[in-house]
Parts: sequence; structure tokens; C-alpha cells
Amino acid sequence: MKPAPSDPPSASLLEPASADDHVCWGGGQRHPASHELWVKDLSVSYRETRALEHVNLHSRCGRSVALVGPNGAGKSTLIKTMAGIVKPDDGEILWRGRRLDGTSREIAYLPQRSEVDWLFPVTVRGLVEMGRYPVVGWWGAYRRHDKDIVDRALETMQLTDLQNRQIGALSGGQQQRTFIARALAQEAHVLILDEPFTGLDKPAQEQLCQLFGELTAEGRLLVASHHELGSVAPIFDEVLLLRRHVVAFGPVEEVFTPSNIEETFGTV
Repeated sequence: MKPAPSDPPSASLLEPASADDHVCWGGGQRHPASHELWVKDLSVSYRETRALEHVNLHSRCGRSVALVGPNGAGKSTLIKTMAGIVKPDDGEILWRGRRLDGTSREIAYLPQRSEVDWLFPVTVRGLVEMGRYPVVGWWGAYRRHDKDIVDRALETMQLTDLQNRQIGALSGGQQQRTFIARALAQEAHVLILDEPFTGLDKPAQEQLCQLFGELTAEGRLLVASHHELGSVAPIFDEVLLLRRHVVAFGPVEEVFTPSNIEETFGTV
């Protein structure tokens, strides 16, 4: 089992970078390489049943992390806790040295398709525009700058021609791409994605894989649950093997050993 990471730097060391610091630029904003996400000794329960036990994880902007494990291992629970949707029993999540006690405008969340009400009356563009709400507020002014960001997110995910269509009328892959576009419109430093490749055809999966590379090159941190072992290495930099506790965490080539895989995918 991977030991818990050492303590993160103090908040003062993780303030926005100065002009001399190394930063990556993307989506009209900078993503300092020093921005780090820490999950420290995290435990979560559902109805008095432990879903996660003492989970530790540490990564930074410019990296991509896959959460891998069998059904019931706690992947979605960890995703939702990191996104600020589920409250932990114990432990904490730190972003830029500060404890997160709820959702953050700097962290975007992409839910599983099965959790979305696809009959909700909203267009593709309307859903993507919701990504601006954490930035401008629910009642804030929607400016030309915000429109340009939404336009760029739609174009990136090849949804411009579908922007006036109701989300319930889309194919599964198009619906998934719409939620990814909403996350891009938020311009978050961190994207937390629950099974983002589910429902995508092969060309869309290849597009998303390329997009992951572009987002990390810009300096964003991506954390995604993933179920296909064979495609982890080409897409992600790091992998966390989860079985309600952390079996192993680190670079894919170091973590994907026969013993770690066997321990992870035994009977949960």
C-alpha cells in the first residue's frame, strides 16, 4: 500500500505565482505549476457503511490522474468528495494549501451520464453557459467575454452546429461532450470527471484523449474515474488503484504490477 504523502506546503507558499514563477497558460488564464491538490486521510460513509477508508492522493496542475477499481470500490464517491458534493467523515482536501469545505469555482465537475435528467428543457448552449455561473454568479452580468469563452468551448468540443438543440435530443457521445464543454467554459484549474469516456464512440474517444493532452499541457489538473485498464497508460500520467482504500498510487508504469492489479480487482 502506498504511504500517505508528506504534509503540503503552507498556504503562503501557494499564493498566485509571481511574474518570475513558471506558469502555463490556457483558456485565457494561467495555471501555475505550483498549484497542488491534496487528499489527506479521507474517509467517507454512506448510511453508516464506509465507502472510502483513509485515502491519500497528491497531484498538481499539468498532470492527469486515473481512478481505477472495480464496481463498488469508491471511485464515484471519491470523485464527488473531491468536487465538494459529498462531505467526508474524516480527513481533508486541500487545493492551493487551503481546505475545501464545498464546491470551488476553480474545480469543475463532470457527472456520470446516468445521473443527469436528460429531459430537462435546456439547449446545448444553455448547459455550457452554466459553466460561467461559478465565475459571474447566478445573477451576475453575462458579458461579451463570457460569450466568447462559451463559443470557444462549443467549438473545441465540435458542438457549434448543435448549440440550439435540446440536450435530450443528442446522442450519448454528444451529451457527454456537452458536459465537457461546460467544464471548459468554467475555466477551472482542476477538472474532476466521472467516467468521461462512457458513451463516446471511438472517434469521440480519440478526440477526448487528445483534448486531455492539450488541457494538461496548458497546466490544468485532470482527475477522472476510468474503467478500461488497457487505455490508462496512453491517456493518464498517474493512476490510483482503489478498493475502498488505496492499493497503490503513482506513475502508471510503476503502479500497474500484477500484484497490485490482483489486489485491486479481487472480490470487493
